Amino acid sequence: MRYFVDFEFTRFEGEIISVGIVSQTGKELYLALSDRALRVEQNQGLVDPWVAKNVIPFIDTDGAVASRSDERSDIKNAWPHRIYQFMLDTQDGINYPVQFVTDWWEDTKLMAGLMITGPGTCVNVPQANFSVVRVDSYPTKLAGAVQHNALWDARALKDVLKYND
Repeated sequence: MRYFVDFEFTRFEGEIISVGIVSQTGKELYLALSDRALRVEQNQGLVDPWVAKNVIPFIDTDGAVASRSDERSDIKNAWPHRIYQFMLDTQDGINYPVQFVTDWWEDTKLMAGLMITGPGTCVNVPQANFSVVRVDSYPTKLAGAVQHNALWDARALKDVLKYND
């Protein structure tokens, strides 16, 4: 099963803001930090001004509303379990090799990092691999698409790679 993945983050090599995941069958998961948590980080100077202008205002948009977390610790504590449950739900149990498809190395690094849940522990995916396909997903023919929204970007990646099962 292929999963098309995109992340948005606070700055170059920064912290995760949101993740959009689209399965090859079209099922989706979209998680993001809350506006309150992001305001705190902005006030602390932890968010690049470009991200504040081009990413944060578009986290929730028509056709892409995230399930929000108030605490940054949820990213390491709750999100891996949400992603694993999503994989279980989209595969009727994880019976197939998983392929995470991204268009940027940082997305691959962040996805791999989320699979590690603690010292010596990880999300129990029996077989997985990562594929980085350097393509431009925009402009896209997807109606309503919003660039720099993690879910829309994952959808655009799936579309440009022609994985429309």
